[in-house]
Amino acid sequence: MGSGGGIITPEYDLTGYEKVTVKMRAQGYNSWYNSGVTISTSQQSVHVDLALQYTDYVFVLDCAEREQIIIRGDYYPNNYGQIESIQIYAGDASEPAKLRAVNEEGDATYRLITGITPDKFYTVKNLTAGGTFFFRVKAHYTDDTWSPWSKAKTVVLEGEGYAVGDVNRDGYVTSTDVTCIYNYLLNGDETFLDTCDVNGDGYITSTDVTVIYNILLGN
Repeated sequence: MGSGGGIITPEYDLTGYEKVTVKMRAQGYNSWYNSGVTISTSQQSVHVDLALQYTDYVFVLDCAEREQIIIRGDYYPNNYGQIESIQIYAGDASEPAKLRAVNEEGDATYRLITGITPDKFYTVKNLTAGGTFFFRVKAHYTDDTWSPWSKAKTVVLEGEGYAVGDVNRDGYVTSTDVTCIYNYLLNGDETFLDTCDVNGDGYITSTDVTVIYNILLGN
C-alpha cells in the first residue's frame, strides 16, 4: 500500500451489531518515517504506527448498521506500509472464544453433546448395542450465532439391533415400514419420526421409501 493509498471494503450489513473488528497483519517499510495506517468506519477512526516487522493488529471500532471499512496509509514520501492480510468480523472479536467443557445430555439412545472444539474429536460411549444412530453437528460462532444442522451420518453399531429400513422397529423390513413414512409425509404422523430417515441424509422424503423397496427387492 503506497503513501496515502487506501483500501475500501464492500458495504457490510452489520444490523444488530454496535462494533466491528478488523484484524490485520502488516509492517512498516523503513525506519526513516513512521509508517502508519488509519482504520475508519462512519463512526470512529483509529491510527497505528506500524512496526518494522510483520505484526498482528486488532482494532474494534464503533459501527453503523451498514458500513464500509476504510484502511488508509499515512501520506509521507517513501512511507510505505505493507499489509499481508485483513480479516473483518461483525461484533467484538478481539478476544478468542472461550472454550467450553464438553457436556452430554441424554441416554443410551439419544445424546446432545456440546462444547466440542474444532481441533478435537469426541467419542460417544455407552450407546445401545446394535442400534442405528444418526449423527448431526452444527457450529457455534464467536458472535453467538449458530450454523444450520449438517446432514445426518448413519452409524449402525455391532450387536443385536434393528435392520436399516425397519422403521417401526418390529424386527422386520416390510411394506408396513413404507406406510410409516407415508403417514409422516402425508399426515404428519410423527410416531416413528426418529427412524423415517432411512438413508440418513437428514431429510425424510420419498427417497427413504425407495431405499426400503430396494431392500425388499434384494438390491
